[in-house]
Amino acid sequence: MDQSNVTPSVPSLPKASTHKGYILYTFLRGGKKRNKGLFHEIDTCCSGSRISELRSDGWAVSDKYLHVETKEGKPVRVKEYFMKSSNIVDYKKRE
Repeated sequence: MDQSNVTPSVPSLPKASTHKGYILYTFLRGGKKRNKGLFHEIDTCCSGSRISELRSDGWAVSDKYLHVETKEGKPVRVKEYFMKSSNIVDYKKRE
């Protein structure tokens, strides 16, 4: 069978009531998240694992490093996770 004309399907959707589902739906709405923010929003210490699972499931989760200061003024580097708008549009087309 010729695979060149087959449109890839949208990766499987997690249940909305899960941490993974909350994170994915935030990204699909154009949101950006950091681990510390997710710790406070959904009370999870494992947001990095959920993001890794989303990537393993086939979702194109991007990230970038940000240089920020702690409350004590110490410079640190943290990751911010998001989905590129082109990927979001592509997922909506394939839905």
